Amino acid sequence: MAIQKKGILTDAFFWIIKGKFAHQNSLPLLKFLYSQNESKPCQIISQMKLFNNLSISGKIFTVILIIALGMTWFGFYAFSTLNNLKVNGPIYNEIVQGKDLVADILPPPVYLIESYLTVREMTDENDSVILNQKIKYLIDKLKKEYFDRHEYWLKNLPESEMKNEMVNLSYRPAKEFYSIVDQEFIPAIKSGDKLKAKKLVNGILEEKYLEHRKHIDNVTVMAYAYCSKIEDLAKRETRNRILLLVIIGITAIVSSILVFAYVMSRKITRPLKKLQKASEQVGEGDYNINLQVSSNDEIGFLSDTFNKMTLKLKKQTVEIEEAKKRRLSSLIDGQEMERKRISQELHDGLGQKLIAIKLQLESTSKQNSDATKQIIEEVKTNFLTLIGEVRDISNNLAPNVLTESDTDIAIKNLCLSVSHSASIEVDYSSYGDFKDVDKKTSSYMFRIAQEGLNNAVKHSDATNIHVQLLRNKEYIILVIEDNGKGFSLDNNFISSGNGLNNMKERASLINASLDIETEPSEGTTIRLKIPIIR
Repeated sequence: MAIQKKGILTDAFFWIIKGKFAHQNSLPLLKFLYSQNESKPCQIISQMKLFNNLSISGKIFTVILIIALGMTWFGFYAFSTLNNLKVNGPIYNEIVQGKDLVADILPPPVYLIESYLTVREMTDENDSVILNQKIKYLIDKLKKEYFDRHEYWLKNLPESEMKNEMVNLSYRPAKEFYSIVDQEFIPAIKSGDKLKAKKLVNGILEEKYLEHRKHIDNVTVMAYAYCSKIEDLAKRETRNRILLLVIIGITAIVSSILVFAYVMSRKITRPLKKLQKASEQVGEGDYNINLQVSSNDEIGFLSDTFNKMTLKLKKQTVEIEEAKKRRLSSLIDGQEMERKRISQELHDGLGQKLIAIKLQLESTSKQNSDATKQIIEEVKTNFLTLIGEVRDISNNLAPNVLTESDTDIAIKNLCLSVSHSASIEVDYSSYGDFKDVDKKTSSYMFRIAQEGLNNAVKHSDATNIHVQLLRNKEYIILVIEDNGKGFSLDNNFISSGNGLNNMKERASLINASLDIETEPSEGTTIRLKIPIIR
């Protein structure tokens, strides 16, 4: 007993069998396989590595090549079947032969009907020229064609009852018909004996024609039956062959699919499952994943790309956590600064004015009535001023104008307030309808405008500030532009507690973009661009 293992395909199969039976601890079988060719495993490992280095398209091409080799026999068998049933094939020629037989009978040359009609016409024709033409046509064409086709069918028809009817029984009256025409009818026509010619036509010639016709009718019936028989045989043969081809084709396709699925599952599905499991781990937050790249095909490239992506995600996660810490720190610092500002305003503004009012009221105990009245009037005026300052602090913390009017009016009033309090010319213009802007967007726009104007007042030394609020079909745009001293813009400047970072954070929370254009001595332009969500 010998096992022949030649070529990559059988080697690969041998290696798979080896692995399978090794798993089943079939050591005797393994020893037998190894004894057949001890050098094969090393060659197989090399060949499998070569297969692993192929691209997926190369692996698919290899599997398709294997399938193509398996389908070759199927193609040869199909070709043999089609060659047997094709046009001019053996079965087809039998059918055509029967068709040709019928065609030769109906109409002539093997059927005497045209010759019989010609002799009848000649009995009524008086023109000698036409008579000579008809005689020539009858003898040289119709008679010659009849006997030529008779010889053809005598040689080619298979021995049967139909051949006897065709070449014997129908031939005898036809031969006698042409003999009478040659020996009696044509001499009578040429001599002008029309009476004898008509007697022959209506007598012996008609008798021979009818006898010939009876046998021809029998041949016609037999020929149609013969053709039907051959056609039925061809149909059965075709059906049987097609059924066999379908069974073979389905078997080959199913086998090919199983082989293809097995190879692809080992070479593609397995690494993809590993990649899927690794993706799930990454989705759960575990970035300490490193897939083994075992091939140089697209799957290997995808695994390598996945490893790089995981490292990048890990790095970005660290950066995001650090950014969150910086934002939280910035938020806390901002809150502390806001508390200090409010505390300073309360201490320097409201506190001092309340102390002054207290001292004024205490001094009334030492004053006469007229002086007391004057002090009370001053206290009333100071209280009005105090109420105005409390209102300003309240509006800065939560501006009522946003709830009482739309964004356009709120920012316009803000510009008027800044212009009045800072003695800086603030121009405002708007275009569009802002009544349907949601509260969150409106509030964030107002705060960004407020921060931008405060920065311009405190830091820019500007003499003119221009604010524009625009709306089109896609965006709401807020532009704050001043003619101040400008500054050098960099990330360190933004994060140094000057309010620009808070403005960018607010812009990001409403999916807006905030662009700052500035240069030293060139002024500053802040552009907020908010997409309209429909």
